[in-house]
Order: sequence, then structure tokens, then C-alpha cells
Amino acid sequence: MTRKERKAKDPNSSAEELIELSKDKKWYIRALVAIHPNTPYDILNNLRKDKIEIVRHWMAKSLNTPPDILIFFSKDKSLLVRGAVGKNPNSPIEALTNLVDDEVWEIRLFIIKNPNVSIGLLTKLSNDENDDVRKYAIEALKRREKVIMMDKLKSAKDPNTSADTLEELSKEENWHIKFYVACHPNASAKTLGRLINDKNWRVRGQLINNPNIPLYLWNRLSNDEFWLVRERLAKNPNTPIGCLIERSKDEVWAIREYAIDNLTKRGYYDIIKEQGITDENM
Repeated sequence: MTRKERKAKDPNSSAEELIELSKDKKWYIRALVAIHPNTPYDILNNLRKDKIEIVRHWMAKSLNTPPDILIFFSKDKSLLVRGAVGKNPNSPIEALTNLVDDEVWEIRLFIIKNPNVSIGLLTKLSNDENDDVRKYAIEALKRREKVIMMDKLKSAKDPNTSADTLEELSKEENWHIKFYVACHPNASAKTLGRLINDKNWRVRGQLINNPNIPLYLWNRLSNDEFWLVRERLAKNPNTPIGCLIERSKDEVWAIREYAIDNLTKRGYYDIIKEQGITDENM
């Protein structure tokens, strides 16, 4: 190894030494300078235009290369350089966007595996003309959507999640997320009012377990079209007495039984007698 090579590889080499080495005639020395952590930006900016492809390639795959230079390399004439940008985990979204229509399908494939790729780019690549690109883009989209869904689910379960965040989560299509929002103590009346109109009965039924549900929503739940929602209400120890009396006359015998049992356990014998509700009526 020559003295220049040792200096170019030495992590303690000064900026001044690297500036001098960047002018070397040997591409190998310039390439080492291009990936050195102490190389000044001005020198990197000059080396990005190096005529030797390998110098630019080393820069494009280096984790020390600034984002704007990676964007510049995303339009390089060399597929080797563009491919390195596609693989570089530090490549910004603008660089990846420049590569999404690259003529070389392998480069488009690299974008899919890049941690910075956006859902928008993955969606576009899921319609790519190349079978492999489409396949991996669709798989990546599913993984990304699963991660996002799990993060939202975690937020919906978190006792410290704010009312504003819960309101946004209540607009999700995934019923599992809305299920946990429905019983969250921080959910606002507006959010609960949105969820009582949800098409999934599990979401509506989960409102029964919310400690802050307003009375008018209890009344809505008491008359829910799906019998399992009314059954949950009839069993719940916190259901308002008026709703229980209403459900003690439900068309479904099991719901009537649960409502009467609930009233009895809570000591409302006089109400049961006054309403003329007995086991014989069931």
C-alpha cells in the first residue's frame, strides 16, 4: 500500500490532506477520498462529476454522501451509479422518485427495497410492466400497510392518546382500530357519535364499554338493529335503568332475560313489579 493510499484510508486524515489527494491522477485514490467521512463538501461536489464511473459509483453507495449529491447521481448516465443510489439507505425520496421510471428494471427493483421508499412510489411500481417489480412492490405495500395499521392500532389502545388523534383514528376503514377507539376514555362525544353509525356491529357494541358514553347514545344502542349489540347492553352492569327496562321487553327472549336479570341484581324489584315484568312474560 502506498503512502497516498494509507492517507486516503486513514480516518484521522485532515481535510487539507484529503483536498490534496482528491486531485490525484489515480482513480482509486480519488474514490477513497470520495467516501472519506472528513472530506469537505466542496470536494465531494467536484468529485461527483468525475469521469471515472467507479469513483461516482463509490460515492453513490457511500453512507457519507450528502442527499443533494445522491439526487444528482439518480440521473447519472451509468446504471451502476443509479443502481447504487437505489440501494443507498440514505437516498432521499426525490432521488428515488427520479429512479421510479428508470429504463433498467433492476434499478426499479432496488427502490422497492429502499427504506425511504414512499407508499406513492410503491403504488406506482405495483403497476410496473415488469412482473418481478410488480410482485415485490405489491408485497412491500402489504408489509407497509400492515406496519401502519399496527401503529394505528397501538395508538388506539394507548391510554394517553389524545382526543384529536382518536377522532382521526375513528375515520379509519379498519374496524379493529375503531373497535379500540370506541371504548377509549379520551374519545370525545363527537367521536363516539361518529362510531355509533359504524356499519360493523362490533364497533357499535364496543361503545357500551366506554365510561363516558352520553345518555342519548345509550338510547341509540338500546334500539340497535343488531341483536348482539342489544344483548351486550342488556348484560352490561353500567347500562342505564331506562335502557334495561326497554330491553326487558325486547323481541329476543335472551335479551329480555339478561335485562331482567341485570335489573334484579341491581335491586330494582319495585320497577320490575311496576312494569309488570316477570319470568312468565318471557
